[in-house]
Amino acid sequence: MQSGSLSVGDGLSISSQVGVQDVFDDIRRDLADLLDAERYRHSVRTARVCRVLARRYGVDEERAYLAGLLHDCGKGRSLEILYGERARELERLDALTLETRALHHSFIGAHLSRTRFGVEDAEILDAICFHPTGSDDFGLLGRILYLADYLEPGRKFPDRKKLLDLAFDDLNGVLIEVIERRTTHLKSKGRAVHPRTEELWRVVQEEANPVECMIRNSTNG
Repeated sequence: MQSGSLSVGDGLSISSQVGVQDVFDDIRRDLADLLDAERYRHSVRTARVCRVLARRYGVDEERAYLAGLLHDCGKGRSLEILYGERARELERLDALTLETRALHHSFIGAHLSRTRFGVEDAEILDAICFHPTGSDDFGLLGRILYLADYLEPGRKFPDRKKLLDLAFDDLNGVLIEVIERRTTHLKSKGRAVHPRTEELWRVVQEEANPVECMIRNSTNG
């Protein structure tokens, strides 16, 4: 475990390993009541992948684990919870998100992470809020959650493990591949691709292939 502190609940900063584990034990118990059994197991698996990727890329492991653990805590709930509590997450809802029920849970999850689980870390909340689509504002934590959600061991597609292994050497390369796969899947179902996803793809492409992108942008200009 990396040194540092985890800020949860009423500004409480917990820096000891025992303290952090006690907090996670409480969160896991609460999540087990909040989610159905498979969604809970998916959340724990995602959190574990977040942790090992965070360790590889120098991101705080416990922050990454917490983001993975809570990323789907809004599943099975209606946007009415946001309206009823006049949640600040309402300000971030755009038209496409409102029209796409599959995206609602992440905004609800960010709200619950903040109000029920006491998460105050803005980067964790953003990672949870935008984990289904990605965001061009994502740093390493958001990108790690985006990948972990797709590549956790419960996902059953042939090269899942290969992609996860590759992510330890080339996070952005695998991120581009996963974005493109998810985009292709959405289009094959006749569903809209959120502009945030396209913007994340563009930003990561520029980081991974700066010269190629510079030439392409110069030609297009």
